[in-house]
Amino acid sequence: MRKAHALMSDDSANSLLQIASAFQQSRCLLSACELDIFTIIGNDQKTTKEIAISAGSHEKSTEKLLNALCAMQLLNKTENKYSNTKGTRRYLVKTRPEYIGNMMFLTHQWEKWDHLTEAIRTGKAVSYQDISDKPREWVATYVESSYWRALQKAPDVVKAINLQDINSILDLGCGSGVYSIEFKKAKPSMSVTAYDLPTVLYETLKVITRAGMERDIEIVSGDFTRDEIPGKYDAIFISKVLLYYSFWENVALLNKLFNLLNHKGTLIIHDTVINDNKTAPESATIDALHLLVNTESGDVFTESDLWMMLKESWFTHQKTIATPFDTSIIIAQK
Repeated sequence: MRKAHALMSDDSANSLLQIASAFQQSRCLLSACELDIFTIIGNDQKTTKEIAISAGSHEKSTEKLLNALCAMQLLNKTENKYSNTKGTRRYLVKTRPEYIGNMMFLTHQWEKWDHLTEAIRTGKAVSYQDISDKPREWVATYVESSYWRALQKAPDVVKAINLQDINSILDLGCGSGVYSIEFKKAKPSMSVTAYDLPTVLYETLKVITRAGMERDIEIVSGDFTRDEIPGKYDAIFISKVLLYYSFWENVALLNKLFNLLNHKGTLIIHDTVINDNKTAPESATIDALHLLVNTESGDVFTESDLWMMLKESWFTHQKTIATPFDTSIIIAQK
């Protein structure tokens, strides 16, 4: 009897190989999005030649990509024609309102992650450029990426926050502005201020204008690590901000925010939080590596770390609310 090959019979070996080769599927999807394959197909059924002409790509090479997308269950193939699945038609066709197919930010990250080994050896990013110095195209893809992520989370996150006694709120590092929009929807009488870098706010304003709220949300530009932040607020909301800075850089920022709050004002932190063992959730462990290759001092913090930051900044930690998205909402009071 012929002996089975170890790599074919051992489940753990197969699992290892699947993880090691996962980048190939990722690259197929990213390339398909760059070529607008899913948008070209739309609601129709199209041949390889029709798709290749529209994409400006080589016909035989395009067929190989299309067949791989079928194997990955991202396209369907009937005879010699290709069509979108229900999921790709909904999320990867540009004309759809749920479109998430501009994955250029992830494409930009491909090169960064290629230097992960060197970053682990040296303990720092191979190349670092502050977002204020990034080209406008990069910022646009960054904001669009954060827009679709926030769009999935913002309604549930805002719903979990008690806004009853909050009449003014600052969305610090607002990114796409989705949370500012959700706060205004949740409590129209509340004054909402969106604050970020000028290069980011150029893109933020497009999102807020699309939502018809350009007159309802105040836009303030600046660098919160260097500039004075104007105004006084009942609450300050910071989502996915603290993880880009070191422990003591965050303490300095939180001290600044403490002084911006009215008496008994509320600080609301929404962020990835890693467990004390720093092994879960998985998304947090991946975020930690993402920050290694992309920032000078960023990291994912434990709840204990955040509690210490708040204590050093004179805040009182009130409570922590878990979300369905492997993130936490931490409420603190002045």
